[in-house]
Amino acid sequence: MCSSTSLSTAAMPLPACYSSSAPGQCVHRRQPRRRASMHEIAVSFFDVVSAVGFTLAVAVALRIPSEVIAPVSRFLFVFALAIYAVVGVANVLEHAHITDYFDRYEDYLEILFPLTFTYFLYSVITHQELDRRKKAEMALNAALKKAEDAKARSDSVIEAIGDGICILNSDFRVLYQNRIHEDFMGQHSGEFCYNAFRNRDCKCENCSLTLSLNDGGVHMMERTAMKGDQIRDLEVTTSPLRDSAGRIIAGIEVVRDVTERKKFEDQLMQIRKMEAIGQLAGGIAHDFNNILTAVTGYGSILQNEVKDHEPLRHYVDLILEASKKLKKLTLGLLTFSRKQMIHPKSVALHNIIRNAVRLFPQPMGTAIDVKTELTDEALTVMADSDQIEEVLLGLAANAYEAMPDGGRLTLKTGRYEMDDAFIKQHGYGTHGSFAVITVTDSGIGMDEQTTENVFQPFFSTKETGEGTGLSLAIAYGIMKQHNGYITAESTPGKGTAFKIFLPLTDADA
Repeated sequence: MCSSTSLSTAAMPLPACYSSSAPGQCVHRRQPRRRASMHEIAVSFFDVVSAVGFTLAVAVALRIPSEVIAPVSRFLFVFALAIYAVVGVANVLEHAHITDYFDRYEDYLEILFPLTFTYFLYSVITHQELDRRKKAEMALNAALKKAEDAKARSDSVIEAIGDGICILNSDFRVLYQNRIHEDFMGQHSGEFCYNAFRNRDCKCENCSLTLSLNDGGVHMMERTAMKGDQIRDLEVTTSPLRDSAGRIIAGIEVVRDVTERKKFEDQLMQIRKMEAIGQLAGGIAHDFNNILTAVTGYGSILQNEVKDHEPLRHYVDLILEASKKLKKLTLGLLTFSRKQMIHPKSVALHNIIRNAVRLFPQPMGTAIDVKTELTDEALTVMADSDQIEEVLLGLAANAYEAMPDGGRLTLKTGRYEMDDAFIKQHGYGTHGSFAVITVTDSGIGMDEQTTENVFQPFFSTKETGEGTGLSLAIAYGIMKQHNGYITAESTPGKGTAFKIFLPLTDADA
């Protein structure tokens, strides 16, 4: 066996692990182990680290949210990482079949891996940048929405105030107007206030804005403006607008419509004035009536003592005639001051009107048509019939004087529900149901100032000596005693309308 083996060995060299110690004898000898170089150790360590690292990269890539990287990019990156991990593991395990298989594609893989990883990083970084921009845009939109909401709230608050607000810079140019200010003054944004509001070519030296800009204080003034076809009374308050450093940079103008307030104040002043005049007239009339009683009494004694044919009798008669006129005047003052006794009872208003119309005088030489328009509803009031008739007679007398060339006098009745609108318009009144008598003439009418003073005692548009000016004041006093009201409306050249309001009652007439 050995010889045959030696023949074969002579033809073919032995492997390195075999050696021959004697002819015809084979001896197996272990090859000594070669120590790995540092380069080989480093390569193996890098392969292990690469395999582990890219395996973790695959796991991370699989967990990346879908909105960060597209599905195709995720698949390509995971696929490349998987191949690279397989090659790395094969290198570590020195698996020749796998490494030999991928060696043929080494050039492609060296290009594929960097490109895939770079694209992956680009996708992630791009998404982060887009995400950052999206978040910044969302934050900006949220801030804008918050600012818009704050502005809407501020505008709502400004509108709810009910006053006109205007902001003007130090050059007196209008920077801002709210809707109410535009309704008062018109739209003048960008214009100079003195030109827009006052039709001036230069600023007003003593206006409230000038004072506020000069001394930094709050100033107020009143002005008027046209709103539609009405003149409105405006109260203008200006204050300075300062910057963060405290410098005055603009002025704020607050405009308030005080037309109704001034009207109410005038009405209240008129009521107080009438009350004061009534108290004064009542006191004077009371004392004067006492003196007049003595004059009338002693005059009557003289009249009885002096015979008709004696010269002094004529003067005694004049004294008593004047005393009668003074007595009537005193009663009028007492009625105006509501110190005259009345005797109210439940009466049908239409009966009072019919009786009063029969007593209306018929002027000579003029054609005055007296017309009554009585409602079908029975109106029952608590009133002194004689006093109401006196009111109607006084109004008729004034109407006749206002129609020297003739005309029409109309008495109209109806039911009236007194509400807040009436009370606000006149400054007085009580909620409830009233009977209203409207006495209208087609005479010359009265202007606004005359209408406002028409119920004051001794106020008259007649010449001196032609009248006492007490008839309407007496009517005013009588209505006050009946817990009623009397109003006057007039237009020059179109006539006058007096309205008498008496509380309705459920009692039978």
